[in-house]
Amino acid sequence: MQECTMDEMIEHCAQFIDEVNKNMPKPMTKEEYKQMMRGFFPMLKRWKI
Repeated sequence: MQECTMDEMIEHCAQFIDEVNKNMPKPMTKEEYKQMMRGFFPMLKRWKI
């Protein structure tokens, strides 16, 4: 597990948007993907408030 902030992890994951879109019926933009992660990541134990 990397030691990074939630924003750093979102940026890291966003670089793989092309791979994510391969399995999506409707492709997302990089910004849509980042927004989705901003909603989901705070629920993860690592970043739970």
